Amino acid sequence: EKGAIVNGFNIGAAISAVLAGHFIVDKYGRRPALILGSWLFALGGLVQAASMTAWVLILGRLIAGIGVGITSSAGPAYIAEVAPSNIRGAMVGIYQSNICLAIAGASLLNYFDQNMQMGWRISLGVQVLL
Repeated sequence: EKGAIVNGFNIGAAISAVLAGHFIVDKYGRRPALILGSWLFALGGLVQAASMTAWVLILGRLIAGIGVGITSSAGPAYIAEVAPSNIRGAMVGIYQSNICLAIAGASLLNYFDQNMQMGWRISLGVQVLL
């Protein structure tokens, strides 16, 4: 169960990142794919934060991972299409930097709520707000 909890997110992200480009991003467009991915990420966070069993937590991790995979496929393509050519590379670089900042922010949040009884729910549920 522990491995599935940790890797449910990674599995969802990896599979959807590969498949989303063709089946969602190219077929329906970058913007709808970003909206769908964001909603799935938020829904996954809600399921995780409200989970009462390990299997519901794994389901929430999988849903959130699928959302991240879709947005990681659509995000750079969308930026490349809408950004002016003279700042396109910088915009994609800022996109990647924001991902790194979010990871650092999550680590800080985990540090500060690690001793709280429900801290894990805060850490996993905050993605509903993002």
